[in-house]
Amino acid sequence: MDSLDAVIEIFTWLGFGGALLMGIVAVILWVSDGTWLPAEALVDHDESGTHVRWFDADGDANSVLA
Repeated sequence: MDSLDAVIEIFTWLGFGGALLMGIVAVILWVSDGTWLPAEALVDHDESGTHVRWFDADGDANSVLA
């Protein structure tokens, strides 16, 4: 039974390592796919917090709470 536990643990750690590696590769590919566009943003401080606001390539106004 101890050898079975060891084999299961080895496969578990290999699975976690493979998933982590695939996740890192997916993030790198997502960031480097070229769909990021340059934009100028305005940082706005008000009572609800700090907002970053910008216009995208389609002319839509966007904002995010920073």
